[in-house]
Amino acid sequence: MSEKTFLMSTIVVLLISNSICLESEGWLVLLGILYPIMAIMMS
Repeated sequence: MSEKTFLMSTIVVLLISNSICLESEGWLVLLGILYPIMAIMMS
């Protein structure tokens, strides 16, 4: 459980930092890549 929590917080940090650095299109692509991974980890 702690590994999933750590992974989730890491992904959140990456998403936030990339949303600041990248354009909205790059943000959508990144979200599209990470969301399925997040869903797999949660299930």
